[in-house]
Amino acid sequence: MDITAFVADLPNRRHSSSGSRLLNELKDAMIRRSPEPYAPTILIVEDDPHIQRLCKRILEETGYFVTEDSSSKEALAAIETTFFDLILLDLTMPEMDGFEFLKAVRGELPKLKIIIMSGFMPATMLPAAKLFGATATLAKPFSPDSLLSVVCQVLADSGPG
Repeated sequence: MDITAFVADLPNRRHSSSGSRLLNELKDAMIRRSPEPYAPTILIVEDDPHIQRLCKRILEETGYFVTEDSSSKEALAAIETTFFDLILLDLTMPEMDGFEFLKAVRGELPKLKIIIMSGFMPATMLPAAKLFGATATLAKPFSPDSLLSVVCQVLADSGPG
């Protein structure tokens, strides 16, 4: 039984199962939902919906668990409540750009892995992002292989973000 079916059937199970049995059944349903025992969790922070969907599709098809936000402020709120293995962040964002985001995050989460991507003056902006604390950078436009290569390299590196 998958997690959706389990939750839908929960009112019927409440009276017929012990609490520990329900918990075990829920865990089993959640494990079956996941394609593998542990899939790294990636937050995509991108205001362009086309790039956001493209990155999400590529990463999910590879087995990553992906969440997305369309603003840096939304992303800051998300990382307060959710653990992410990696953040894929557009440098040029409304409200708060990637540099401001890096400054805000590095003070609290110095080891969080962050890949900055940008198509705006990449020869200048991406090296500057590394100085502000980006783990890696990715110039737009990029191929699916380039995206996966950088993500795999960053996740495989056990050093600080």
